[in-house]
Amino acid sequence: MTRFLSWGLAAAALMTASAGSVARAEAESSDTPACEDFFDAWEMPGVSSNMLAIAGIGREMMAAEDCVTKNDLARACAHWGKVLEVTDRLGPPFDQDRVGLEQRMREHRCVERQPAAAPAPADEAAEDAR
Repeated sequence: MTRFLSWGLAAAALMTASAGSVARAEAESSDTPACEDFFDAWEMPGVSSNMLAIAGIGREMMAAEDCVTKNDLARACAHWGKVLEVTDRLGPPFDQDRVGLEQRMREHRCVERQPAAAPAPADEAAEDAR
């Protein structure tokens, strides 16, 4: 967990040191992300995916901790799930703390809190016909 917070601090340093579109990705949000804030700038033309990943992972982890503080565990789980999704896609070195993140998710029973899957399009059409 502390490594993810370190990623967040590294992201903050990178964001202040770099100019251009990466800085714009962060400009619209506050310095400390709130539980309700989800990072949505995972891809941006002309910006390194690794740099965006560092910023995104840091923001998602800080937002998840804010959710824990506010006792909004479902949202915390959603933030952690997003981090897992991104780290799986990027691989090393981003996935090195996966075990710690999964442990944190188990502590808060994130698997039990997963929302139900969206209905398949065929199911929606059947409901509309009723």
